[in-house]
Amino acid sequence: MSLLGSGATASVCGQKPVSFHYVHGDNVLLEEYGRVARRAADFCKGIVFSNRPILLRERVVFRIAECCNQWSGTLRLGFTSHDPDTLEGSLPASAIPDMTQTPGNWVKTIDHKYAREGAVLHYYVNDTGDMFFGAFGKDRGLLMKGVNTNRNPVGRHRHLRLHHGRRNGR
Repeated sequence: MSLLGSGATASVCGQKPVSFHYVHGDNVLLEEYGRVARRAADFCKGIVFSNRPILLRERVVFRIAECCNQWSGTLRLGFTSHDPDTLEGSLPASAIPDMTQTPGNWVKTIDHKYAREGAVLHYYVNDTGDMFFGAFGKDRGLLMKGVNTNRNPVGRHRHLRLHHGRRNGR
């Protein structure tokens, strides 16, 4: 699956706009000053991080601009409390199960029906550690519980095009 981000990102509560961190999987190419992440046709090694910590209730919004049917699988969304700078040169091939076996990483797979070309998706974590997911501006429900919000979660995505972020009241 190939995902792209929109060139438009927004600053939330005085934070700098969200873009992708320079540390990423071997099969990722960053474009448009880090606002677009493109994955090569190879399977795995497509992990990306945000350039800054994602705030509680801050929606990470992105659009899937392109899909690849060469393999099966779907998009994984999550958060990590690890600083991506410390992971340079040591990223695993995949988020699940590789990263989820390490404390401080929370990742879930989304349903195939949402991970399609043109889909605009979002996810966020609230102050109780519940991670929510949505599509086309509507929340679709709880994706997982138990994200440790006492540590600074850093958004982690795959190949994305970022859209305007906004806070959610949950």
